[in-house]
Amino acid sequence: MNIKDKSQLLHITSEHTDYIKKLINGKTSTEAYIPKLNEIYKNISELIIAHTYTRFLADLFGGRTFFSILSSEYKISPEGLNYYKFNKIEDFKTYVGEYHGKLNSLTLSEEMQKEFLNEIYNAYIYNLAISNELDCKLNN
Repeated sequence: MNIKDKSQLLHITSEHTDYIKKLINGKTSTEAYIPKLNEIYKNISELIIAHTYTRFLADLFGGRTFFSILSSEYKISPEGLNYYKFNKIEDFKTYVGEYHGKLNSLTLSEEMQKEFLNEIYNAYIYNLAISNELDCKLNN
């Protein structure tokens, strides 16, 4: 998670300590994902783009939903949800199209293209596992 400033983190943690402890405690899917990211960064750092692309798009599109749920269901004030605000993006569809175009313009060997696609699949799998785990924890 990219916390934009310390005040956002302090705001979230001070008001929702028990909730955060519940989410953080024993996140095995996250614990599995971190070494994977470190391995990619050390061995084929270009592939980290596949993970940032996947995470960024999830945050971009899902963030609007999360913002609504977290503010209404968990009563987190807007100041604590700055992570899910993308005020500088005026048109999401155009922005994502341009972002996608930049990725398509990357010059990758055929082998690297295959590895890149595999990493996108891996990123989805890891992120789905994290989401499913969080969902289970929230519903218990």
